[in-house]
Amino acid sequence: MCYYISLAVHSDIDHQAHQILSSHLELQPNRNRSFRALVPYTFRTYFLTTEICSCELYEKTENQIYGFRADVQHYFNRLAKYTKNIFVHIHFYRGDIEKETLPVTSSQNIGLHQMLTTQMDQDCFYQILLDEK
Repeated sequence: MCYYISLAVHSDIDHQAHQILSSHLELQPNRNRSFRALVPYTFRTYFLTTEICSCELYEKTENQIYGFRADVQHYFNRLAKYTKNIFVHIHFYRGDIEKETLPVTSSQNIGLHQMLTTQMDQDCFYQILLDEK
């Protein structure tokens, strides 16, 4: 049972999304059908992790995510050079990460700066607008 950050990037930048990862981060394939159903078919879906899960990538309270680690922030800033948007969903998995149905409490469109500087709600489906200032 762990937190996982589900991430979707446009298939056009799939190679770059892997190339710019720091040595402490991994993109693992995300085959969860409920997450796939949330994003356009032209996007590839991943879990952003530290080999095993995403628990150490940010500070959190019971339901809110407060800030990403510096290397995660750097990764998102670098992604912004290649694409205009990504999708993010943070969930505490209690079962099989491939099969568990993801709850979505709300959906929001936010800019990259807002994502990096404000708290994020668990189980909210975010479209992150990377080119927005």
